[in-house]
Amino acid sequence: MKILSPSYYPLFSCIAGKCRHSCCIGWEIGIDEESYERFRLIDGGSGKVLDKIHFSNGTHQFKTDENGRCAFLNKDGLCDLILNYGEAVLCPICADHPRFRSFFSSFTEIGLGLSCEAAAKIILENKDPFTLLPLPGDGQEISLTEDERELLSVRNELIGLLEDQSAPIESRIRALFDACEADADALSFDEVTEFLLSLERLDKDWGDLLSDLKGVSRAQIPDDLSLPLQNMCIYFVYRHMPLALDKGDLLSAMLLCAFLCYLSLELVSRFLMKHGSVSSEDMISIARLLSGELEYSDENLYLIMDKMLDIFE
Repeated sequence: MKILSPSYYPLFSCIAGKCRHSCCIGWEIGIDEESYERFRLIDGGSGKVLDKIHFSNGTHQFKTDENGRCAFLNKDGLCDLILNYGEAVLCPICADHPRFRSFFSSFTEIGLGLSCEAAAKIILENKDPFTLLPLPGDGQEISLTEDERELLSVRNELIGLLEDQSAPIESRIRALFDACEADADALSFDEVTEFLLSLERLDKDWGDLLSDLKGVSRAQIPDDLSLPLQNMCIYFVYRHMPLALDKGDLLSAMLLCAFLCYLSLELVSRFLMKHGSVSSEDMISIARLLSGELEYSDENLYLIMDKMLDIFE
């Protein structure tokens, strides 16, 4: 099946021990049965690997310490499984992160998730127009269903609005709400903050960021922050518009994307007002926290979609 990816996708590689926010810390890492069987047989079935695996919440998982570090993550921030047995031994969830996929009837889209700091750096610093390119595959013809055709048409329209650099980024994000026939002024950041703080949280820093910026007024976005914000918003539209196919509701997916863009703008502008500047590292941190807290919880995403429908319908 044909696989399409953003043009920046091939630039990604894991920075391993240089990563300051390892994906091997703070996550429950499930192990599929095929991988578990492979781990069971490693070293002639000696049990060296199984000693660091337990069964929890209905699935096998890697054990973690009191700080949430995977049992195979060594003091240098490297994976002992890879060091001892090679990358091929990894279970799919470890081998695939931070990639995500959206499945269509005749092709698949793949991308990099903002929760990874290395991926976020590539996405935010991209200077080229957003373009999808085919990865090496079988060259199968793409055939769209009616729903897929409508979805991709709307997504292209939203991305076009975001790429229109003749307008300030604030106006472009407002245009996303206009496309939903929704008034962006109906959103209050303080109320949004309270709502987000009520959702499932994985990282204390996310709650601290929201609380820190609550009640802070917005600053105008300078030119040097406009492009990374644009790239962040395009990423959200690319990644989440296909949810319309799963949920059977195009508007809720549009509102989700508009909300995530609104939230990105609010966080960056209020951070700028409070701290006087927003460095590239600050941008990556904001993007990483937002992504990790909201995008990797289906429950949170669906609660946001329902909230947007309640506000705007």
